[in-house]
Amino acid sequence: MIPPFVNAVAVGFAIAAPVGPVGLLCIRRTLRHGMSYGLASGAGAATADATYGSIAAFGLTIISSALIRWTGWIELIGGALLCLIGLYSMRRHKADGTGNVDPGNLMRAGFGLAAMIRGLVSVS
Repeated sequence: MIPPFVNAVAVGFAIAAPVGPVGLLCIRRTLRHGMSYGLASGAGAATADATYGSIAAFGLTIISSALIRWTGWIELIGGALLCLIGLYSMRRHKADGTGNVDPGNLMRAGFGLAAMIRGLVSVS
């Protein structure tokens, strides 16, 4: 029998895990390609979050004022790119398992996706 504390910790982790678009991207890549791909995607997303956090924490007024000025365009372009990524993902054939993907590309893709999503959500 599982001790109640271990059970509570497992439930706590399951509830606390943020399952948004970036989390689902990391989970999907981990399940399809293995742990290194999921970690690379997560590292890209974490880098994007750290970049936005640095901008907020250090008060880079030039960058933040530019982001505010271009909010409408950033949201429009980011939304269009997310739609294109979704369409591509739905129409793509099943992976045959023979393609090799560079984890660096996954990190950059994770960074880009997280940056777009954070821009869509947090700038407004």
